[in-house]
Parts: sequence; structure tokens; C-alpha cells
Amino acid sequence: MVDVIDYAWSKQRKLEDSVRRWRKGGWIGKWGEIIKMARRPSRDEYVKTTQITGVGILLLGALGFGIYLLVDYVTHVVRGGP
Repeated sequence: MVDVIDYAWSKQRKLEDSVRRWRKGGWIGKWGEIIKMARRPSRDEYVKTTQITGVGILLLGALGFGIYLLVDYVTHVVRGGP
């Protein structure tokens, strides 16, 4: 019976040690450092980021529409349509 208790305690200690190491050096510790360094962006930074994102969305939309028109044109030419 004593062997079972000793075995359980050794497993418990091993689990606690691994969790302790995981919290210090694992992904929780790394994310904690990032969150500590994070700050709220200024209004100017927010506006510029929003503008750049908007321009990127418009460019990707225009590129997709251009590809759609090209494929539509090529399809009509290949099929011999009007």
C-alpha cells in the first residue's frame, strides 16, 4: 500500500513540476510578455492602419474583378459567342 502512495506522490510532483515549467517558459509566458508590451494605438496610428487596410481591400477586389472579366472574355472568345 505504501508503494502505491509513493508512486502517486511522485507522479503528482512530476505533473506539478511540468506545469510550473510550462507556465514559465511555454506559450503562456511568451504571450504574457507580448501582452505586457502591448499598448492602445493612437488615433493617428488607427486611422492610418484603417486607410491602408481599406486600400488593400479595394486593390484585391479590383484585381479579382479584373480576373473575372478576363476569364469571362476568354470564355466568350473560345465558345465563339457574341
